[in-house]
Amino acid sequence: VRPLENFAVQVDRSMGHVHPKGNPHYWLAPSRLAEASKVIVTTLSGLDPQNTAKHESRYQSLTVKLLSLEGSLKKKLWKVLTKQQIRPNSTVIQYHLDFSYFLYAYGLGSFGSIEEKPGVKPSAGRIATVATSAKNSRVQVVLALEADPAQVLDKFSELSKIPVLRIPSNIQPNRKRPETNTYEALQHYYIDSVISKLEQKGKK
Repeated sequence: VRPLENFAVQVDRSMGHVHPKGNPHYWLAPSRLAEASKVIVTTLSGLDPQNTAKHESRYQSLTVKLLSLEGSLKKKLWKVLTKQQIRPNSTVIQYHLDFSYFLYAYGLGSFGSIEEKPGVKPSAGRIATVATSAKNSRVQVVLALEADPAQVLDKFSELSKIPVLRIPSNIQPNRKRPETNTYEALQHYYIDSVISKLEQKGKK
């Protein structure tokens, strides 16, 4: 998979919880998941050559499904962005850079992260500075994982007046939440939730 957020310099632990080979959360973009599945089908065909045609057929079917999903949801999102005259380059700020591939897939620019260093809880000064900058840049929503620190997110939202959307980063079939129990459902949940926050903020 073509990685996002590669480092041009050698990394070390003083930089926080960084990934030397780029952001690993590629599965949040349907098109990148399709890209990764090509490696899988090649490996399966090498191990099971008599069923190569079957593997290739399923790969092609999956790719069509994933690209169609991404295309239809992007169209739905951009209809709202256009209607509300929201600038896509500064729509979202992340707590941690968990959603970079998701944003890239749907044409949204990331305003960066609330964290100053990945995996390190931001200071009060950092929160205040980023909150002011995000507010002035008309950022519309914060994307965060359900496990990210609520106290930090609440303070950021209080200072910036930007709503926080806390969502899972994976399908969760065992939590009895139909909106997150399949990959397709999760992508719909992401887009619908972002749209809800955009509309919520647009009414204020």
